[in-house]
Amino acid sequence: MHIDFDMFYAAVEIWDNPLLEGRPVAVGEKGIVSTANYIARKVGIRSGMPIFIARKLCSKLVMCKPDF
Repeated sequence: MHIDFDMFYAAVEIWDNPLLEGRPVAVGEKGIVSTANYIARKVGIRSGMPIFIARKLCSKLVMCKPDF
């Protein structure tokens, strides 16, 4: 079994809001991306990346605040 915990929070946001399905989604706050889904990763968005750079890489990126 493989569990990708790096995408966990992004998957939870998509689960909570099905309208995000198929869109590039990242979770983060205070200027840093905590996690991103696979669609966002395809364009180069990674954990630990500054949000302003992530937005430059993907103008359609949906940023969500973490909901622990």
